[in-house]
Amino acid sequence: MTDCAGVRSQLAEAGGQPSLLSRASGAHVEACLRCQAEIAAYRKLGRSLSRLRSVSAEPPPQDLDDLLAMFSPAASIHPLRRGSRRRVYLGGAAAAITAAGAGAVVLAARLTARSALAV
Repeated sequence: MTDCAGVRSQLAEAGGQPSLLSRASGAHVEACLRCQAEIAAYRKLGRSLSRLRSVSAEPPPQDLDDLLAMFSPAASIHPLRRGSRRRVYLGGAAAAITAAGAGAVVLAARLTARSALAV
């Protein structure tokens, strides 16, 4: 014999149509008021959804503009001018020189620490 949980899962798979249930589940539904109520709920849901097919809603044009404005890019991209490229190159060169100087200081510190330990 099929239980209510099994019938409910079969109903969900069958889209609430009791004609698509197995023979054992159909016999259970005929005797079980809970499962009959479940089928009635599916029918009511189907009627409500079919009524919604005829309903259409147009959003106001202002709402669409507001929605599209939310997804537009916040900043615009401008090509670099020649003078600003020089500044970028000089900044990069300055950063590289600073990093090389810091590396030299660290290397010198390690070498002096090793030489102090070796003595």
